[in-house]
Amino acid sequence: YPEHDWIGRRMVIGTLRLRFTEGCDRCVMITKETPTVPHDRAVLRWVARELGNALGVYAAVEKPGHVRIGDKARWLD
Repeated sequence: YPEHDWIGRRMVIGTLRLRFTEGCDRCVMITKETPTVPHDRAVLRWVARELGNALGVYAAVEKPGHVRIGDKARWLD
């Protein structure tokens, strides 16, 4: 889960600048049935046990901008 190491870092994509702020706490929604995946409460238990209930990260917009198909993401720090 390399995105957990992104917290505190900044990224530019096109002219948009982001700052990754914190892990994304998970709720029961990740256990819900979808058209291709059955309901499974074990998913949330695993995320809580193995990842401290955080899967993914939140980002704040430091500088609004435009992102176009083909724009490369690059780290600022």
